[in-house]
Amino acid sequence: MLLIVLLLSQWQWNQLPGPYLGYISDVEILDHTGTNLLASTWYGNFGGIYRSINGGQTWSISASGIDPNIGNGLNSIASSPIDHDIVLCGTAFLGGNTVYRSTDGGQNWTPTSYAGSHIRGMKFFPGSSTNVLLIGGGIYKSTDSGNSWTLKHSVSNGRAFCFKRNQPDTIFAATQLGVLISTDQGETWANTPFDKYAYDIVADPEAPDSLYVAGLIQGVFRLRNNGNVYDSLGLGGSYNTTIAFDSISRKIYVGGYAGNGRIRVSDDLGQSWYEYRSDQIFDSWINDVEVPVNNSDKVIAGCNSAGVCILTPADSIWELSSHGISQGIIRAIAPAPTNPNIIYVSTSMVGVWRSTDGGATWSTDPQGLTWGKLHQTEYFPAGLAVSPNDADIVYATFWGTGPDYYHAVLKTTDGGQTWVEKTNGLDTIPSGHRIYWVASHPYTDDTLFLATSYGAFKSTDAGETWLRKSTHHLYWIEVDPIEPNRLYATTACAAYYSDNGGETWVDRSNGLSNMSDVMMIDVDPQSNNIVYAALCGLETFDPLSGIYRSDRSWCSVGEDE
Repeated sequence: MLLIVLLLSQWQWNQLPGPYLGYISDVEILDHTGTNLLASTWYGNFGGIYRSINGGQTWSISASGIDPNIGNGLNSIASSPIDHDIVLCGTAFLGGNTVYRSTDGGQNWTPTSYAGSHIRGMKFFPGSSTNVLLIGGGIYKSTDSGNSWTLKHSVSNGRAFCFKRNQPDTIFAATQLGVLISTDQGETWANTPFDKYAYDIVADPEAPDSLYVAGLIQGVFRLRNNGNVYDSLGLGGSYNTTIAFDSISRKIYVGGYAGNGRIRVSDDLGQSWYEYRSDQIFDSWINDVEVPVNNSDKVIAGCNSAGVCILTPADSIWELSSHGISQGIIRAIAPAPTNPNIIYVSTSMVGVWRSTDGGATWSTDPQGLTWGKLHQTEYFPAGLAVSPNDADIVYATFWGTGPDYYHAVLKTTDGGQTWVEKTNGLDTIPSGHRIYWVASHPYTDDTLFLATSYGAFKSTDAGETWLRKSTHHLYWIEVDPIEPNRLYATTACAAYYSDNGGETWVDRSNGLSNMSDVMMIDVDPQSNNIVYAALCGLETFDPLSGIYRSDRSWCSVGEDE
């Protein structure tokens, strides 16, 4: 017998420790000081649960036993108030409907028998490690620490629970159709007069008859007399989705999303509201706000993209505290041509990060959410281009969603410490269009190109002014690294070529699928006659999607294909 062993060289990929970001759906404080924390995340490739034992300074994945596929969509965490080792986590939407249980503080997990509808929130009864409620597409109850569940009431999009202080038999449930009440430990439920969309609900620990409700765009409300009487506390028009009551300072914290992602604070039980240094909040969507029971010096916020932010009220400073969480959306990577240890990364909603040591450590815009504060809407960094001569000069494109769909190019000359808009000439782009990608000339700082849904734009003065050079809806633009007058651009079902610095363009799509979007294009830096194109058929399920190569047809406009 002849045994032949082939040793094949393989790429080895190792995850770098950052940038630190992720969609945090829920934060659970496992002790009264805020030292031990768990966070659940959507889009969690490793199971979706992170754990911190130092108050959020560092995090590590803590999802042993959770199916990584189910980890996509973890939506809620609940811990026993008397035995912090007993923790439940639940999934929703992306990961099916599953409840996991941990008996060691969230380090290891086992599935329970839950087989109900989607999960929005869970809460243990006060003073209990066995009785727990779950809410989502129904209200479910468990009397054995979450191992088994019984449906008690059908609801439309239930959100959260709170218990009446010193009267644990009385429970309130926040739902899309209003607030429900149970006076028999969750066995039966009835409507209260409050019929607005209740997203979250908390009780005043010193005034048991007062409840506070985050009522989505209708505002924040105070409910009294078991929900029979309520009054508005303002904040209407904002998307108010999470509320917390500090039992020591008696402050109320309200968070929200969709362009109104601020955390508002009230010192007078909702009569007036203010913000702690909102320019320091690293995200415009706040999914959860929590305050430790015995530590009012710390407020913890779970964000839509930035991971976890922590506020120290004494000095009014928010800090990004997500070291170890790497579950966010990264849109572009750009190493500096003059220094390979300097790398820039654009991330959804959070802005641009920078590493000066080859990715070992990262820092972000110290001003906070530069990207999400322009024109009070939501912005997504898209493309990056670093100067070929100065690693501190970077251009970043971004586009926004409604209401104004604002788009721009930002420029930094100090490595991302400050950013300035460079939009002269881009105001001709109509509302609803997007700026996707930016490319720099390989030799000079003066020349830049943009791919936008309104065509190709060119700047010859380092971004100070922009001129439109084509009318095609473009996704990507690339400059030939050897002959910079050659440019390549991609669009839906087509690719374009210019041999005169972007002044004119020719369709060079022969051999490409006419169904798939041509998303990206790149040039071989050793032989610039070789060009690669990436086709994506997500909308059409085109079987011809994939990577395409052209050896000759891009060389010149007049050459035969």
